[in-house]
Amino acid sequence: MAKASLRRYDIQAKLALYISCAAALLMLGLFVILIRNFRPEMQVIAYKGKGIYGPMVYVATALSILLAGTGAAMGAVSAGQKRNTFSRRSWVAFFMGGLTMSITFVLFYWFMTTGFRI
Repeated sequence: MAKASLRRYDIQAKLALYISCAAALLMLGLFVILIRNFRPEMQVIAYKGKGIYGPMVYVATALSILLAGTGAAMGAVSAGQKRNTFSRRSWVAFFMGGLTMSITFVLFYWFMTTGFRI
């Protein structure tokens, strides 16, 4: 069997943690681009309708949710296995993926409710 096989639970735990961290970075990027265009005096996120801002928010949201779900699922699958020597990584990936997915949904809801095309 290959050393880096995804059938091994310790490899799944490490990969799940990397994927969940990538999702968290995307979520932070989404937060930054939303805050950048937030106008506190009007309580809206103002952006140009013909620009790239809207599609960029949609792509960042979709990728973050996809990666967070994948990381959480892989972490949940490998967390309780006896042959997994890195069970803590699995649990961290599971909870980080779940938290990242939740925050991404909240940020997207914020964009959808307060987004204002100029």
